[in-house]
Amino acid sequence: MKVVKIFVLTAMSLSIIACKSTKTITQGSQTQVISVNERTSETVVSESINEGPVFLTAEEMPLFEGKPADEAFTDYVTQNIIWSKEMSGMSGPVYVEFIIETDGSVSNAIVKQGVHSLGRNNSLLDTEALRIINSSSSKWTPAKQRGNAVRLKYTQLVLFR
Repeated sequence: MKVVKIFVLTAMSLSIIACKSTKTITQGSQTQVISVNERTSETVVSESINEGPVFLTAEEMPLFEGKPADEAFTDYVTQNIIWSKEMSGMSGPVYVEFIIETDGSVSNAIVKQGVHSLGRNNSLLDTEALRIINSSSSKWTPAKQRGNAVRLKYTQLVLFR
């Protein structure tokens, strides 16, 4: 019975894999993965993926506009929130996770926990938080490990009140 289950699961996995074709495009140090589901013709293009490991901490943490990120970036976020009329009366925390690349750019910004995920329909705040994070690209000095610039995953709280 177990052998039959394993066989069925293996066959299903192979059929799923066979229905997808994947193409990887590399330009310089950036790689892009494109997957096509041959049954539905759905195409999914991943965000650019830079090569190299992503650190959670480093010997030299990243700087924002030449200052320690924990203070300078929080000030930047607070000063750059744009309140639209639709956002009036909305409040709450939004945690955004992103990668600071070796060239100081920001990539792969996602809302890890947003106001919307707290049960309130305030996705406008989540969208605004992502806008602010993405607008900070190129204002970063990358983290360093053993003297070399490295990719670092960073999480920022954007507090709307």
